[in-house]
Amino acid sequence: MSNNKRKLFFDHIPKAAGTSLQQFFVEAFGESEVTSTIRGQKLNSVLAMYGDLSVIAGHFGFVPGDSLPDGWVWATILRNPRERTLSEYFYILNDVPPTGCSDFERRIKMMSLEDALYDGEFASRIYNYQAVHFASFFHPTPAKLSSSELLHLAKQGLEQYHLVGTTERFAEFVDELKRIFNLPREAFLKRYNVTSSRKRFDELPGDIQRRIDELTSVDMELWEYANFLFETKTKRFELSGEVDKKSSPDDAKKDKTAVTQVVEDGSLELISVTVTGQFRNDLSFLPGERASLRIAFRALKDIDDLTIGYSIHHDSGLHIFGTNTRLMGRKLRVSAGGKYHVDFVFTVNLGIGQYFVNISAHSGLTHLENCYLWREKVACFGVAGFLDVPFEGLVRLMPSVYTGMLSLQGKIESENTSFEAVQRLGLDTPPIADAKGFIRLISGDSRIQARCGEQLAFVVEVMNKSNQTWITEGNRPVYLSYHVLRKNTEMVIFDGYRTPLPCKEIRPGDIVGATVMAEVPKEAGEYVLELTMVQEMVCWFEERGFDTEKVMVEVVSYE
Repeated sequence: MSNNKRKLFFDHIPKAAGTSLQQFFVEAFGESEVTSTIRGQKLNSVLAMYGDLSVIAGHFGFVPGDSLPDGWVWATILRNPRERTLSEYFYILNDVPPTGCSDFERRIKMMSLEDALYDGEFASRIYNYQAVHFASFFHPTPAKLSSSELLHLAKQGLEQYHLVGTTERFAEFVDELKRIFNLPREAFLKRYNVTSSRKRFDELPGDIQRRIDELTSVDMELWEYANFLFETKTKRFELSGEVDKKSSPDDAKKDKTAVTQVVEDGSLELISVTVTGQFRNDLSFLPGERASLRIAFRALKDIDDLTIGYSIHHDSGLHIFGTNTRLMGRKLRVSAGGKYHVDFVFTVNLGIGQYFVNISAHSGLTHLENCYLWREKVACFGVAGFLDVPFEGLVRLMPSVYTGMLSLQGKIESENTSFEAVQRLGLDTPPIADAKGFIRLISGDSRIQARCGEQLAFVVEVMNKSNQTWITEGNRPVYLSYHVLRKNTEMVIFDGYRTPLPCKEIRPGDIVGATVMAEVPKEAGEYVLELTMVQEMVCWFEERGFDTEKVMVEVVSYE
């Protein structure tokens, strides 16, 4: 293998196949040439991180516009969806340890198979899982498609792979791998039964069989198609120069789908990329703090269809989050000669660590066509400490977007767009009509002294006395905030910093504890700090029946 390095990218779904194949790959290719089993990472991130190895194996995510670039043998294997459904349930029931399991797994452990199949969260995980995976090459929400549309796109996604097989013909599939890659015949394939002590499909009552078929009807057709492709495509596949034509760097530069090689056409000139926060200027954020990413640029020609995007990556290279103005419903137009900026404002809901930002400018949804700008690691920042409630792992970032001019010359316009083929980021949060309730201090004094520009944290509780649920995420989230007034009621700071609430919603009658972050004026004097809540782009809560909390603050100069 070392003398003729053929690269294999194996996208596997079944647990048992993954465990068995991982051991087989290590034995056949060498441990240093094989990734550990990768889960949950996006295609391009994985290729960028592990592209120098012989085998990349795991279960990966795709987004619309992704395609499988040349230079690799692309392989995948499907499982009979009936058996996969049973395996999923009995794996949770019998093999997931009670300690350390998730709330979802803990709930499923208490259910019968029939109850689990009608549980909304479990059913959504089962629902044509394999078809949804392959259709995600072309559609951001394939689970919402009709059965015929889903099957059509899933087949298109599956057809991108050179090698397609099924778990039920696992040994035959491995024999084809040995043939294609000229691997030792004695390379041993161990078999693992990841799911223990479970029934077979034909042993189940008829009503349960019908429910499983209802949830996996498209997957069954796709699985049958995978068996067809195994006979007509996999068994006839031969390595050729086309497969590894990008083995040299010069060839990679010519291919527009190469992971890190993107051709720019020079239509835009990047001025700067800056990241700023609410409380600090040292590019060190607190989880929960709001940050603003500004991308400033000059247009060298008129562009009628402009998309500006960014992605955040962990220092290890792991892709954390990404979006762009088009995905957020904005189609931009700019004229030549103008200087512009696009600001993405989001809550830094990230774990402690170091991160970097990539940016892009292009037409349409992806940078693969009409790319104007592409820059990697244009900004870095760190996350340390906690603003409010400590957490582990990562949650999604939900940005707002703003546009504007940096010069008098030029023009920038923003047109609201709606695409059925584009996923809407977050919830369509209903506007607050009834904000009856209150916020009050539960610790600390209502009369305090602070130094100029000092940042304060107030421990409060919030009660919803209205008939409407207050939702803290989506396109119009609810935040904690504040106003600052002089004692004579003159407004000094109206639009105070936002602090996220430690919950997704506050239902009628709920009382929620939280921490409000605020910054006092930089000028000495006596002020009133009015703690309140706000729904972005809708209203301040006191306008609709909410009782605020007022704190008297004496601001003193540094001595």
